[in-house]
Amino acid sequence: MKRTGMRIAAAIGIAATAFGQSNFFESVRCLPDDLFGNLKHKVLYLPDTASAPPPKVDGDLNEAIWKQAVHLTDFSDQDTGGKPHDPLEAWVARGADAIYVAIRGVAQIPDYPTGRVQAAGIHYEDFRILVNPDPARWGRYEFAVGGGTLDWINGIASTNIGYLKDYLYPAWNPEVKARAICARKGKNAVVELIVPFATLGLTAPERGAEWAFDLSRQASFEFPIPSSKQFGKQPCNTIWGGFWGASHAQLDRWGRLYFGTAKER
Repeated sequence: MKRTGMRIAAAIGIAATAFGQSNFFESVRCLPDDLFGNLKHKVLYLPDTASAPPPKVDGDLNEAIWKQAVHLTDFSDQDTGGKPHDPLEAWVARGADAIYVAIRGVAQIPDYPTGRVQAAGIHYEDFRILVNPDPARWGRYEFAVGGGTLDWINGIASTNIGYLKDYLYPAWNPEVKARAICARKGKNAVVELIVPFATLGLTAPERGAEWAFDLSRQASFEFPIPSSKQFGKQPCNTIWGGFWGASHAQLDRWGRLYFGTAKER
């Protein structure tokens, strides 16, 4: 048994080496969707290119582009499948050369963080935009945008993006960068993101193209327990297309982004 395991590991290592800098999983086909009981994916339809100018990426969701975007409200708790702990909504639009995403969620942030509630221990936000232009193959492009430091709570927005790609090579540094912001707006956490098709190494998708696509939010609210030196924590794990209990790695359980109409699909 031990020799068999070593042979398998060696074979995988040789195969991965043979691919060089490319991802070993690029050649591995996904299992069919109906393996999990013919799952019904949520589908986001983007048949047309928005005529409004691109968002400024400043946390202001009153721009014309978001009035033309598809409004998503049917998020669910990733752990239970029920309604999310805190309300979440998103807007998605297609530009001539990019996808635009905005997300807004209620954030339970103390008005005056004092005493034992310190800096990053107050609140943590992690928004993920998940994309795979070829759902038949393993792999993903993941954009992580978040906040939660004391500066962020006090109104200084974060513009950092964490880029993740596939599974063997998680670190990703695309030549064409995306643009994002995660800002505190009152009792809300707001995200805006522009993902150029060139960031994914693609040209604009043709009508009828279908991507695996999902949006998620993981937030953690820490608070002091009265008459105690301990902290309590209220997690919030919310997802749009994914089925409850699914992880980011389970591509078969993501939603779908279709560049066309429901009738065309």
